Amino acid sequence: MSLPALATAEPVGAVSANDEAVADMGDHCAHVCAFNRHGERTKLSALRDEFVRIASDGRFVDSASREWRGIPMNWRMALVLMAGLGDEAESPASLASREWREMPPPEREALRAMVRSAKRHLGGLTAMAARV
Repeated sequence: MSLPALATAEPVGAVSANDEAVADMGDHCAHVCAFNRHGERTKLSALRDEFVRIASDGRFVDSASREWRGIPMNWRMALVLMAGLGDEAESPASLASREWREMPPPEREALRAMVRSAKRHLGGLTAMAARV
């Protein structure tokens, strides 16, 4: 086992021409490796999302999504209208038929506010709900 010679003819702190080429190549390799890691991470993230979609059959397992799917379509349409969502281009039926996670956060927040208001105003109704 031989050790490389530590004594060189170059002055201390001097950089040889070959060392710069190695440093440039090292910087390039580090950049390429980081780029590849980012690409692989992006690809794995896309695969994860695809497998979640396949495994859940397009349904998410969070409570809000499950509750939204459980509301009958006519009630969903009423909530969408009362929340003031959509415009002339989209019908209330098409908005109400979307999955909970497909809605942008501002629309979800408007629907949440409408549900809170409905619970506050309709939660105490008993005589109107009586079957007599």
